Amino acid sequence: MSTRRIKFSQPTFGWKCAAGDPDITILTDAFVTFEGNVYWQPPAIYKSFCPIDVTWFPYDSQKCEMKFGTWTYTGRYVDLKQLPQEDVVTITKDGNDVEVMEQGMDLSFFYRSAEWDLLSLTSEKHSVLYASCCGPEKYVDITYYFGLRRKTLFFTCNLIVPCFLISILTTFVFYLSDHKITFSISILVTLTVFFLVLIDLMPPTSLVIPMFGRYLITTMILVALSTVVSVITVNFRFRSGSAHKMSPWIRAVFLKFLPKILMMSRPEKGDVTKQPPLVDAASLVGSNYATAAKAANEYRNNKAKGRNNDVISLRGKLSSQAVMNNTFDMRMRNNDSTVENRLKPYLCAQNNNAPTVAFRKTKRQKSKSVDDVVFMNLLNQVRFIAEHFRHNELEGEISDDWTFVAMVLDRLFLIIFSVLNVGTVFIILESPSLYDYSKPMNITVPSKPLGQANFYSSWNLK
Repeated sequence: MSTRRIKFSQPTFGWKCAAGDPDITILTDAFVTFEGNVYWQPPAIYKSFCPIDVTWFPYDSQKCEMKFGTWTYTGRYVDLKQLPQEDVVTITKDGNDVEVMEQGMDLSFFYRSAEWDLLSLTSEKHSVLYASCCGPEKYVDITYYFGLRRKTLFFTCNLIVPCFLISILTTFVFYLSDHKITFSISILVTLTVFFLVLIDLMPPTSLVIPMFGRYLITTMILVALSTVVSVITVNFRFRSGSAHKMSPWIRAVFLKFLPKILMMSRPEKGDVTKQPPLVDAASLVGSNYATAAKAANEYRNNKAKGRNNDVISLRGKLSSQAVMNNTFDMRMRNNDSTVENRLKPYLCAQNNNAPTVAFRKTKRQKSKSVDDVVFMNLLNQVRFIAEHFRHNELEGEISDDWTFVAMVLDRLFLIIFSVLNVGTVFIILESPSLYDYSKPMNITVPSKPLGQANFYSSWNLK
């Protein structure tokens, strides 16, 4: 029995490949039968180009294909067949007969991917006639169609959920009464850093904006708007009644209309403008106090010159009992301004900023009219203090109104941003793959040794 060494060259075979020749790292032996057939099945790595549609990234599905065929020989010399032949179905497509297999490859030795699910794998055999360039003979090719779906667990836990939680924090900004701007800016910085970290995970493309990119942009816009709204509400909250007057339309919208819609109420308060006016000091001592004040002034002048007290007549002075009788008269009189004007030359000098009183020790020998002058000045001081507190109370009421306007704005934008944050979820729910419940292809247990699986099928075909 003699043996003979046979040398054969690698057959010329072509495919749509993005990386040149297949990477054959192990040169295995060829199997030669007694009929003269040579079977050579080297393991090879094929790298093919597949256009990726990232519109629904990371919940996307892809369709890829790999086309195998010879560049040199026509179908008359090299014929490609799909195995096993009993699973091949012939259909008519575009006027040509196409041999189709629902499961185009043997998946016994398929390793599952950690990123993609294999949903479908079909193969079609085409016999194409290129009459314009290659003559009357047909060229044979086999095209494999892959249906892939990205696994979403990694992207949901590391991208979608953290981004959604950060966007939810924008709603709680409107629960704070202080440090609102600091909190809003902190959320914006956190989202920006998170976006810079995740930019490497997103496929770079300028054809479409991925779904996750739209979600991030929408979330960032909401966070930026919450910062702007926080600045406005803080401005309203710290407005004072002395510097900012509230216009009627703000009162109508933010103090009457919106609180009813938002089911907000504020404690009942008394109307300061309906309180009785303050009492004029002149009304407490009577209308004939001018004569008594004049007499008291002459009394002081004469005493300073050393004259006798009997020269001055104080018949027209008002008695102390009359002053006490007028003390409980709390109504404003029409001629109070006239009386007060007549009393100005006889009253103590007043400063523009705060009134002052010239106090003297009262002696028993002095006239009672001097006590009335001091009493008049004291009443003016009390009136000034009362007016000051009333003015502060009015300013405090206006400041409280501005604070309530800020509370109404917080409640309003709390509802708006809650609805918008929930609405951003619909950007993700639009993905078609979320409603695709098809299961990955079943991977069978290998029943033949690796490298010889197709050999037995071809041997049986012979």
